[in-house]
Amino acid sequence: MIRLKDLFVDPPVQFRPIPFWFWNSRMDKAEIERQIRMMAEAGLGGFFMHARFGLETEYMSEEWLDCVRYAVKVAKRLGLKAWLYDEYPFPSGVGGLRVTAKPEHRNKFLDLFEWRLKGGRVELRMSNEGEHADTMKVITAFAIQGGMPDGIEDLRRRITPIEVTDETVRADLPEGDWLIVALPVRRLDDPRGNIFGPDYLNPEATRSFLKILDLYAEAVGNEFGKTVPGIFTDEPCLLAWHQNHTCYRVHHDGRIAVWSEKLEERLAERLRPTGYSLEEMAIALFYDLGEEGRMLREVYREEVAELYVDSFFRPYSEWCKAHNLKLTGHLLLEEGLYSNTIFQGDFPRDLSHFDIPGVDHLGIGCEGRYGGWGNLPLMSTNVQGGKLVSSIAHLYGKEAVLSESFGVSGWRLSMADMKRIVDWQFSLGINFLCPHAFYYSLEGFRKTDSPPSQFYQVPYWRHYRAFADYVARLSLMLRSGTHVAKVALLYPLRDFWRHFKCGEQGEGDKLISDFFNFYCQELLRCHYDYDIIPGDFINLRAIEEGKLSVGDERYEAIIIPPVSSISREMAEALGRFYREGGGVLASEVTEELVDGLRDISDARGKLIILPQGISFAELRYRLREMLRELTEPDIETSVPGDNLRLASGIRYLHRRLDEGEVYFTVNTTAERVQSEIRLPVRGRLEHWDAETGEVSSVPFEVDEGGIRFRWGFEPYESALFVIRRDGGTDDEVRSSISQRELELIDTLDGEWEFKAEEPNALPLERWEMSIRTSGDWTHYEYTSRFKADYIPGSLLLMLDDIEGRRSFMEGRSLQILINGVQVEGMGFQSHIDPKWKTVQISPFLRRGENEIKLVFQHQSWAGEPQILTYPPKLLGDFSLRRGEEEFVISEPR
Repeated sequence: MIRLKDLFVDPPVQFRPIPFWFWNSRMDKAEIERQIRMMAEAGLGGFFMHARFGLETEYMSEEWLDCVRYAVKVAKRLGLKAWLYDEYPFPSGVGGLRVTAKPEHRNKFLDLFEWRLKGGRVELRMSNEGEHADTMKVITAFAIQGGMPDGIEDLRRRITPIEVTDETVRADLPEGDWLIVALPVRRLDDPRGNIFGPDYLNPEATRSFLKILDLYAEAVGNEFGKTVPGIFTDEPCLLAWHQNHTCYRVHHDGRIAVWSEKLEERLAERLRPTGYSLEEMAIALFYDLGEEGRMLREVYREEVAELYVDSFFRPYSEWCKAHNLKLTGHLLLEEGLYSNTIFQGDFPRDLSHFDIPGVDHLGIGCEGRYGGWGNLPLMSTNVQGGKLVSSIAHLYGKEAVLSESFGVSGWRLSMADMKRIVDWQFSLGINFLCPHAFYYSLEGFRKTDSPPSQFYQVPYWRHYRAFADYVARLSLMLRSGTHVAKVALLYPLRDFWRHFKCGEQGEGDKLISDFFNFYCQELLRCHYDYDIIPGDFINLRAIEEGKLSVGDERYEAIIIPPVSSISREMAEALGRFYREGGGVLASEVTEELVDGLRDISDARGKLIILPQGISFAELRYRLREMLRELTEPDIETSVPGDNLRLASGIRYLHRRLDEGEVYFTVNTTAERVQSEIRLPVRGRLEHWDAETGEVSSVPFEVDEGGIRFRWGFEPYESALFVIRRDGGTDDEVRSSISQRELELIDTLDGEWEFKAEEPNALPLERWEMSIRTSGDWTHYEYTSRFKADYIPGSLLLMLDDIEGRRSFMEGRSLQILINGVQVEGMGFQSHIDPKWKTVQISPFLRRGENEIKLVFQHQSWAGEPQILTYPPKLLGDFSLRRGEEEFVISEPR
């Protein structure tokens, strides 16, 4: 504990934030070193070198690799870690679009075309407006009268095969109501050749991808496992989410399924002894064919999951191990069973191949609803993502759990927001922060790439060290020891597979998903931490004296969502668990399990069976009481007046050390909360302040089996408590209960003067553009106007993105005219970002209306013309008053 306390003051680099560092411009060694030094001074532990939109240095060229070598060299000198990122830009596997340049390496999918019409001669085109995809083959095309049957035998009797040629379905049908279905296999295409969807089920595509990464081994392999600890893989997914026309524009209904040549081979082999055909399986993916259809869907998902691992995750993991690199990163869309099923295989199996599994948390919000866009149903909560990934880490004994955080939060993101988001995520089991992102440059359009930057360009950068220290202290404490949770929540993925039909929210899958989401959220509100457990972890070997033992975890209660089937081995394990004293909460929907448990007459455990049709309102009302019947809570929190809303807003995470216990508590509400907390542990209670590194004793009183104390939380405040077992006997630590009161420290009243630390800015957003030619030259003219009541002594025109493109033979020039007068001898300076160029224009201004004209002169051989990609700004010491149509520059106030 003494060493832990010493580390807590100034944690080492492995616990510090490691941001995405967007390499998004022409990379320059001097600038690389300048930025790394700034990161070191700000308390960062290193960086992920992430090729990003705007990159002008060719990805994986010798120039790129030389910059990587230099960054690693500087990081080593400064004691930082230089992590690799495996793509340009993302998702992983496209190899900077080199892998997907080969058609055989592109994503394939089973598409559904469906028409309902009367009989007669029909010719129907298989096409989707705006889609670019090649049809490789047609698995089946048929007509059926009167709608889809509910079983395979009926399907076989009533189906009428039809012809498909040149992507056209042709049939001559009798009069009546007909359903015509075609299921072609299609492959991504794009007229520009930009394919952001690799075939993750093709091992050759993965080998091609890893061959590109071999260049890193040649360049900096001598530092692998040392200065270069590992590599980040980003958002692999079975359906091409990142290709705009797939899934969420053309296929907004989601009625597609991943496919590949190898998958088809494996499915055919799996089906051969069963008597079912590949065509029948393909139909079952989209239509309800009864129990046989559910079985076929499960077989399909099993084979997809296994091939996904065999073709991508296992080879990638083996490549990392062979190169002494840790594999980290995250999959696409961790939140919920629909996302997990549509875009991934077996989520826990996929992440088991990561050394540091991760999650992606986008936006400025925390806990809330999720989905409701594209073809993803709206779900009641988003906590499943963080809880699922941290649970996988606990089950497989991983060293840490990463979160890529803050992306697309927008430029309003504050340090208070960052702390709020970190606290909430860390209460879910996250303990490794990857801030998204530190931008090498904000020139031009780059500042719109999933902002914000949190680097030197933002006003709070000078205070970033305080944030980095805070995160490092939390990470240190929440990676120390072992996680403690008393409840295991079954991850009902396999039964969900059986019920889910592509693009449809059916009664069976919705029931499973809704209950799973409900438990994920409500267990936290009831102050019962939990791990999400795949079914194969609930086996006879894991049952020990009425506890489910997995790694370092010991679960005293198991909650089963309303699944319709479970394996025989799981049923036997649950029976022993219940017999030996464990608590089980299940539903009458799982009839076979419930009947088996009810037949156990000598059980020492507790069994609670939910009746079919119980409402979530009733279950929410009764759940806390039910949980207490199964096992005692690991923490109890109450507030004056028994305000359950405020009390349930307190979240916690428990870690067990050799010398004591760690409880991280978070107020996730926007209100002050005076709480009384009871912990079922004994020892000396201390508050470890993650903001300052200070440790102080907390008064408490001892009750039967635990300690009790009062603590006041400010809105969104967190507190880290350590209970030291080496703190003496109960008599020595006993104290009268005391309360940490919330009090107002000071109030700003009267008149105050505030001074701006940076110049004011007026974006010039309205421009007129004209293009005219003169001989070999083309002139691109931009004209804007603004009004001024006051002329500052210094007024700078800041031009953004005027260095963005190199010209051939210097065939380009820029003229700036202010009120018709050309600014001669422009000596550009930089403002904040080295690429933001400023020029002094104050001498050319007048009161009233002023005109700015930018003339880009472009010679015929100069290559790509220069155009504005972001509005220029005026910078200076001035105020703005609102005019009739626009802001007017006025004297500073």
